[in-house]
Amino acid sequence: METMNRQAGFTLVELLISLLLMSLALALAAQVMVEGAQMLTDAAAEQADAPMPLVAARLRGDIRAAAGFDVVEGLEGPALLLEGHPAGLVVYQKIGDELRRTVLDETGKVRGEAPALRGVTSWSCAPIAPGLVAVNLSHRRSAIRRGLLPALPGNRGPRSEERSESFLVAPRGAGLGSAW
Repeated sequence: METMNRQAGFTLVELLISLLLMSLALALAAQVMVEGAQMLTDAAAEQADAPMPLVAARLRGDIRAAAGFDVVEGLEGPALLLEGHPAGLVVYQKIGDELRRTVLDETGKVRGEAPALRGVTSWSCAPIAPGLVAVNLSHRRSAIRRGLLPALPGNRGPRSEERSESFLVAPRGAGLGSAW
């Protein structure tokens, strides 16, 4: 009787199949990690840039809360003065690449000043009718990727994009002053 001399272990086919399965699992894990890193990068870019709808809502709210407005020519374009605002005299003006919001008290002393939006490329405001102001605002913000899959750096597209917002707003007094 002949005994087979078999040794314990794995065959070459079993090793190749297990190696293939392990490679697939590692490729999927790497894809998930790259997508997660890209999502974190996108979230960080969104946090660094103030969202345009929030800035526009703040600007609209300030104009509506004022009794009247005046547009004066500043150093870098028009400045919007909101008179009769509950916080005091509110001034919006472009300084450098920022749209700044400044609040002044009755004596002209600065009560607060902060950038409302960074990366501003153009800002204009003008009265178009009695008690109605037109506001145009453009700024550059970090571009958000549109697809789910990561792309090579050369294929990602521009790092920033320009956004514009235009609106018409009337103060609560519609320019009639504090007697309204």
